[in-house]
Amino acid sequence: EGESLFRVALTFPELYEIGMSNTAVKLIYGMLNAIDGVSCERVFVPAPDFEVALEMEGIPLYTLETGRPVRTAHILAVSYGYELLATNFLTLLKSAGIPLDRQSRGAEDPVVLLGGPGATNPGPLKRYCDGVFVGEAEAALPATVRSLQEIAARGGKRDDFLAQLERERSVWTPDGRRSATRAVWAGFGRGEVPREIEPVEGIPPAYGAGFPVPSIPVVQDYGPIEIMRGCPQGCRFCHAGVYYRPYRMKPVDQILAELQWLVEHQGYRDITLSSLSSGDYTDLKRLLEEVNARYRRRGVRFQLPSLRGNSLTLPILEELSLGRRSGLTFAVEAATEELQAAINKMVPLNRTIEIAREAHERGWQHAKLYFMIGLPDSGGTLAEAEGIVEYVRALRRAVKMEFVVNVGTFVPKPHTPY
Repeated sequence: EGESLFRVALTFPELYEIGMSNTAVKLIYGMLNAIDGVSCERVFVPAPDFEVALEMEGIPLYTLETGRPVRTAHILAVSYGYELLATNFLTLLKSAGIPLDRQSRGAEDPVVLLGGPGATNPGPLKRYCDGVFVGEAEAALPATVRSLQEIAARGGKRDDFLAQLERERSVWTPDGRRSATRAVWAGFGRGEVPREIEPVEGIPPAYGAGFPVPSIPVVQDYGPIEIMRGCPQGCRFCHAGVYYRPYRMKPVDQILAELQWLVEHQGYRDITLSSLSSGDYTDLKRLLEEVNARYRRRGVRFQLPSLRGNSLTLPILEELSLGRRSGLTFAVEAATEELQAAINKMVPLNRTIEIAREAHERGWQHAKLYFMIGLPDSGGTLAEAEGIVEYVRALRRAVKMEFVVNVGTFVPKPHTPY
């Protein structure tokens, strides 16, 4: 039976400890394994010593589930989240024995299909990939895989797969003469599943056939619940805000069902309620009240990332303080109000001080601050640096918490105003 399956090797091209933290891999894994006749297996980039050992022994990189060489899969599906994964992606191809140059690949080599936010500017990768899926996986990826599976069942090979990708409207191909249309999943938050998927009893629709939990400690070992897609804010630097339009929310009842599965069946005690701007979830207070009522006494901790200072209200802070506390995160981005107005993300210092003071009174001892440097219209990085230093100094003078400061370099993203 294994030989008759349509095989997909799925990767977030990083070490296991990082790749298994990626939510997209979890969701796509469950989605594809819920398609009859499809087997989706994981593969990650080998650590440098293991990479050398594989090469010395002449062993091609293999999947985790069955130990089969990646190069024997029909598709190598790559979740390409950001640009710094480029060299990891090439390392994975090399270790798998797949020619880096797509034009050097033979009939038995897999189709290399990229997807994810990092691939929305596919030009730099056109030499190495056979196609780029553009948009949300639920909207069209199962149908694309199903069409390729049917071709394989008729004895089709790599060239036949490539010809089919040319016909898929949400797939960009290096040799194609048309643009790709971003796939948008209208069923988000409605409990719907793509028609190619067979729902599995006891597993919430968002997770398909389910996904494995990590077998060793990983960087972010949280049970993921996507409470919202898209963002109403329109920050001028934010690629995700463009890529995941429109703004959609998942109902509280659906979130609670997913939470129950993650806690009761997957064993998670750390849950992340993820979105691009969690404070804009309209039923957030009710959601936190329900979560606390059910899990407060069971040692379950909840992360609520991407909170903006002006959306974190006192009632929400009170609910967050009831359970096991996770760290607070303030994505400030730009320190001065002039630059905040330019990037369309206002995080006033006085509001951050107010929230940090309330949090400190309720037992929080530390918080993270995220800034960017190198923004357009900033007056230069020295001016930005001075603004960040003064922002943090003023915050530290006002609130005696520990503040961990992260300063990232601005990277202009495709399809954004910047």
